[in-house]
Amino acid sequence: MRWNYGQQDTGLARNLKIGGYYNGGTFPTTATVSGSQTLRNAHGLYGLYILGDQQVWRWRDEGHGRDRYMGIFGAFTAAPQQRINTVPYFADAGVAAYGPFRSRARDFAALGIVYGSYNNAPQQAGVRATPLIPAPNNEETLEATYGYTIKRGLLLQPSLQYIIHPKGNASIPSTLPPNSRVPNAFAQGMNIVANF
Repeated sequence: MRWNYGQQDTGLARNLKIGGYYNGGTFPTTATVSGSQTLRNAHGLYGLYILGDQQVWRWRDEGHGRDRYMGIFGAFTAAPQQRINTVPYFADAGVAAYGPFRSRARDFAALGIVYGSYNNAPQQAGVRATPLIPAPNNEETLEATYGYTIKRGLLLQPSLQYIIHPKGNASIPSTLPPNSRVPNAFAQGMNIVANF
C-alpha cells in the first residue's frame, strides 16, 4: 500500500507492505529422540513479514528541481519454525535523509539498527549458559552509511557497523571455556552500486 506518491499529492509519502513466503524444499534439522540429538530432515519453510517507511520532513530544492526529505523505516520478519530457522525473528529500524546537503541533492545518509534472535543459540553453539553469566541469544548491529552519487547510475556507499553479541556471543570453537565469548566488534564495508 502506498500513499502520497502521485505528482500532485502534497502529503508526506508512506509505504507499507505485508506478506509471507514459503519454500517447499528439504532442510536439515535436529530432533531429540530418547534424550539424544539426531539429525533429521524437515520439509517446508515459511515466514511472515511487515515493512514500511514514512517521510517525516520534506522540502523542495528549487535549485535542483527535486524534493529532498527525511524519513523513517522499519521491518519485522517472523520465521517461527525454530527447529529449522537459526534466526526466527528479525527486525530493523532507522532514519534516512535523501539529499542531506544542498550541494549533494542525489546523496543519502542513514542510521539504522538491526536485531536478530537466535534459536537456542548457546546450546547450538556448544556454549553452556550459567545462572551467573547467561549467554545471550540475540545479536544487534548499529550502522551508519552514506550514499555518494558519483554520477547518475553510479553510487559509492561506505558503511560503519558496530556488532553487539556476534552470533549470540557464541564460543568459537565450542571447545573454549563458557566465558570465552566472541567480543563485540566494529566492521567497515563499501558498496559500489551501478544501475544501467
